[in-house]
Amino acid sequence: MQKYQAEVFIRQQHLLAEGPFWHADSGILSWVDIFAGQLIESRDGQIIHTWPLGQYAGAAIPTDDGQYIAALATGIYVFSPQSGLRKISQPPLMSENHRFNDAACDPAGRFWAGTMRLFSSGQHDPDSRLYRLGEDGRCAIMREGIGVSNGMGWSPDKATFYYADTPTRKIDVYDYDPEDGSLKGLRDSIAVDGMPDGMTVDAAGRLWIALWGSGAVIGCDPITHEVFARIEVPTPLSSSCTFGGSDLKTLYITTAKTDGDPMSGLIYQVQLPQAGLPGRRCHLSL
Repeated sequence: MQKYQAEVFIRQQHLLAEGPFWHADSGILSWVDIFAGQLIESRDGQIIHTWPLGQYAGAAIPTDDGQYIAALATGIYVFSPQSGLRKISQPPLMSENHRFNDAACDPAGRFWAGTMRLFSSGQHDPDSRLYRLGEDGRCAIMREGIGVSNGMGWSPDKATFYYADTPTRKIDVYDYDPEDGSLKGLRDSIAVDGMPDGMTVDAAGRLWIALWGSGAVIGCDPITHEVFARIEVPTPLSSSCTFGGSDLKTLYITTAKTDGDPMSGLIYQVQLPQAGLPGRRCHLSL
């Protein structure tokens, strides 16, 4: 097994950093601090912008025109650094007891986002959902009966969708239709030794999965289910990851704050021999 050690990239402590996204055109890394309700951008290891969003911020994905689609506690919004927030969708059956937790764009630039309970007793009742935002501003329910909706990814050939419902400790594998964005059926499930959180896919089609509570990111072959790599993170609450850098061989890792741990809530990085896939922007015009 390949073994790596993550190093500090951004030393600022966050409550719950999530949703990292690499902007290849500008060299910017962006992410959200969910509990602080902030969207943050950095360049060359220095924070250059911090925007308060006024509510819990599950994720923010850049658009083609310099804005962000943001999955917030009360719905889905467009965020413009110049004009602020504009609500564009209220997902069906999303109650005030739920919030968005993670989001990603599919190969066609459609925006997918999933929910979890706002406050949980630890039992993670399976009453959350995975949504896909359409051109008309309406959200389609793609999956129900979810405990904690988390990481998403698509294979390089655009035919497979990977999805983490954290309490199940597995990655579900679906046949995916890139033309209409539909899921054609559950094809496989990959058991994970830990709590899968955010994830990303490399250029060879392998998964890189942040393990919440384990202080690690693992590399997993989705065909054989082999864990071929492990990245140690010096704090337990590793939350998500994405590839970036000029050659897409730097893996950036977000974490959450743990009381009494000065290494928690930081942004980490590690150099890997394999490249990732470029981040997918949202192509919807809303």
